[in-house]
Amino acid sequence: MGYELLKGDADTSYSFLERYRDEEGAAAHRKSDHYRVLGRKLGDYIDGKPEVITLHGPT
Repeated sequence: MGYELLKGDADTSYSFLERYRDEEGAAAHRKSDHYRVLGRKLGDYIDGKPEVITLHGPT
C-alpha cells in the first residue's frame, strides 16, 4: 500500500516504513525478486543486523 524511507536524527540513521493490506501482501513482497536482490546487498550498507518491527492497525 505504501513505502517510505525515513531519515533519523543522525545522517547515518534510516528506516524503511512499508504498509501492507495484510500479512499475505507482506509475505508476497518478501518473495519478490527486487526484495531478495536488496536483501543480499543491504549488508554492504548497514552496520549490524536490521531490526524489523511489525505493527498492526485496527481491525
